[in-house]
Amino acid sequence: MPTESAPPEPEGLEPSLARAAVLRRRRRDAAVALTILAALLLVSPLVDAVAGPVRVLGLPLGAAWLYLAWFGLILATARLARGLAADDGDG
Repeated sequence: MPTESAPPEPEGLEPSLARAAVLRRRRRDAAVALTILAALLLVSPLVDAVAGPVRVLGLPLGAAWLYLAWFGLILATARLARGLAADDGDG
């Protein structure tokens, strides 16, 4: 089983600072990816694709999709925001 190797550390930085820089970059990339995911989950054609006569907890499937996607995005954003706020506190 191949093992994952750590990303190369930039020259001239301490290992802990290089790791912090990599983690900060990954969190910022995740914020961009989350924004794109939100746009894809909430666009009208996708909601229309899951809409139908089916009901979930009394809601039409399209409405349930919107609420669940919205709730999931809020949770993901809150978790990501904590990491980004910690990054701002570092420097």
